[in-house]
Amino acid sequence: MTSIYYDNVNPDILDRMPKGAGLVIEVGVGAGKLGHTYMQANPGCTYCGFEYVEEMAAIARGRLSQVFVGDVERPEVLSEYDQWAEGRQADLLIFGDVLEHLKDPWAFVAGLRQRMRPGGMCIACIPNVANWALVMGQLEGRWTYADSGLLDRTHLRFFTLDSAVDMFKQAGWTVSQAKARIVNADETRKALEAFDPLIERLGLPRDKVRRNLGAFQWVIEAKNPG
Repeated sequence: MTSIYYDNVNPDILDRMPKGAGLVIEVGVGAGKLGHTYMQANPGCTYCGFEYVEEMAAIARGRLSQVFVGDVERPEVLSEYDQWAEGRQADLLIFGDVLEHLKDPWAFVAGLRQRMRPGGMCIACIPNVANWALVMGQLEGRWTYADSGLLDRTHLRFFTLDSAVDMFKQAGWTVSQAKARIVNADETRKALEAFDPLIERLGLPRDKVRRNLGAFQWVIEAKNPG
């Protein structure tokens, strides 16, 4: 049975994917649901992806143009892609909650930029380690890993908005936009109201701190300047 974790569509990514991309690379395609949805609206697209879990990759193969299986940080996996692409540069690159699972996402983001055409676009969804729930947990002395969520036990790296943007800039990307994904809006609003007196007491910039605390994930858009 396909896990919902591997077979969902992030609407904040899908809505930002430009129409008419010729070649799309998605890292961490899961069962290929996002790519399949995009290809239905853009039937001329070549959509390829990388997936670590063989079971999910087998499903994705029936939905996408091409799927490469294995650890994307291993040279032979990217080499397999390069042989298949034959020098063709991609128009669109997707990271859907995957960079936090990599050992060296900084190098990987830089490496894939070299496989993009000038002006090519990247969309990344990244969990926010500054989310209010994690801050509350730390104030209570808790940092408990789980099977999913912000403290998924398979996360190797953790990002705030600033550190995520810096990663893309260091890799040569030009970041154009970052949007907060908010879950449990009512609960988040109440939490931010509770933090307001502390923010004021510490003399911190209220709007920035509230934005950082409120985001569950960040959806970042960047372009390859060439």
